[in-house]
Amino acid sequence: MEKGKNILKALAVSAILMTSGIEGNTCTNVIVSRGASKDGSVLVSYAADSHYLFGELYYKKAADWKAGTMLKIYDWDSNRYLGEIEQVPHTYQTVGNMNEHQVIITETTWGGRPELEDKRGGIDYGSLIYIALQRAKTAREAIDVIVELANEYGYASEGETFSIADKNEAWLACAQMAPSGTLMATHTMPLFTLTPLRMFMPLPMSSIIQASFLSAMEKVSPSDA
Repeated sequence: MEKGKNILKALAVSAILMTSGIEGNTCTNVIVSRGASKDGSVLVSYAADSHYLFGELYYKKAADWKAGTMLKIYDWDSNRYLGEIEQVPHTYQTVGNMNEHQVIITETTWGGRPELEDKRGGIDYGSLIYIALQRAKTAREAIDVIVELANEYGYASEGETFSIADKNEAWLACAQMAPSGTLMATHTMPLFTLTPLRMFMPLPMSSIIQASFLSAMEKVSPSDA
């Protein structure tokens, strides 16, 4: 009974968000954790609330790469060339925003303060999503990949909340530039959760694994939580 009440409350919040006066320039995610679905599945939806995006379904084959191979990075929104990063020995197959291990990554843009966005960064939010999908077997691994890449090459985008899930659990990861570098906070979703997400999700400080730091992103690994 309590589970049903929680789902109804979440649906009510979702309806309010979708019909409110919020400016329609953010994407919409709905996250359902294992305890909130009938068959124990973790579900994530992703809708780009835009008049010029028409639902491209990206496909990448699994591949092996020679040592020293470099990957060119282009900003997902503008196609601006950002540079190159080192490729890993093996990448996983991806279709859309899911990979062969059923890791899912989506996003919703909340922007933050525009003066904090660092155009000198070497990797943008879209590239972080699709590269992490090619390199991670679990949601926790995906978080580590995103953090390591942003730490090494610099985060080039505005404020984003990533929805990151696998077969067993779901996470929220919020990223934003700060005066001292990039701030990232991650929060695991409770077992019985249906969450409509269309903006920055305030995270309870007692549940945050985070750190701010110089010129990049750094945090405690979720595997240490």
